[in-house]
Amino acid sequence: MKRIKQWLRNYFGFSQSDLNGFFVTIFAIFIILSAPYFISSFSRKPITISQKDRQLLDSLALKLEDRLIDNKKQNKNSPFHKPKPVYFSFDPNIASEEELKKLGVPPKIARRIINYRNKGGKFRIKADLLKIYGFPKENFQTLSDYILLPDTLFIKKETFTNQQKVKSSPKMSFPEKKREKLPISLDFNLASAEEFQFISGIGPILSKRIVKFRNALGGFIDDKQLEEVYGLKPEVLENLLANGKISEGFIPQKILINTASPDELARHPYISRSLAKVIVAYQNQNGKFKQISSLRKIQILSEEDFEKIKPYISLEID
Repeated sequence: MKRIKQWLRNYFGFSQSDLNGFFVTIFAIFIILSAPYFISSFSRKPITISQKDRQLLDSLALKLEDRLIDNKKQNKNSPFHKPKPVYFSFDPNIASEEELKKLGVPPKIARRIINYRNKGGKFRIKADLLKIYGFPKENFQTLSDYILLPDTLFIKKETFTNQQKVKSSPKMSFPEKKREKLPISLDFNLASAEEFQFISGIGPILSKRIVKFRNALGGFIDDKQLEEVYGLKPEVLENLLANGKISEGFIPQKILINTASPDELARHPYISRSLAKVIVAYQNQNGKFKQISSLRKIQILSEEDFEKIKPYISLEID
């Protein structure tokens, strides 16, 4: 107690009389605040409400209920109220932004779809919608039955038969030729694993490897990136490049560098786990990146690697 008094004197400059008055005031406040609790604990008299007071409480309750109903109606009509989705058949290549919103597509995603189309992007199969950054998988599963696009694309193979007869030997006939893989035109960023198999030298395993690498990248932006696919031989690559291309104006899927976690960054083939950790640590220490070129300040990131990852990163949502 002496230490408390001494501290109060030093901190507030109280004299002895001021100090005594302070403690008396504190004690009086305590008595006043605790009095109702002591009185209620000793009093057993039941609380009664008069008829007039009851009527007043009932009227207030009715007014409160009416106010809650009015607020509910106003919230329903407010621009922040999220209406229930209305499902109908649609083609994502021609659907308007408003139609996409009615289907339950978030406004930001609907705008990205429109921007993707305006830049030359096209949806060929249902799963192409998932290439739009941030498109909710639960939305896709719900809308899948309403999308006016095929699930997959198949190219019919023609069968060639030699129907010529050899006159000198009537019993001889040329056997049916094996099915050949015909020259086709592929879009490397839209082709399915099955379509890649139409290229001579590409089987099920290699085609899946190409698609997996493409999806991990976020899309091919240069033919030379196909050279990075493991197991793709030079002669097969040459055949592939002769039968396909990257569509003009293609925009790859990008990583939000200012919000991505180390795990999200490390999923990209061009970003190692150690580099991902350094990027996030640099950002935590210096703040969010304001320019993509600021990544050059990271010492372990070479200029060559910076140029490779530059097309696949973004500072903010498009």
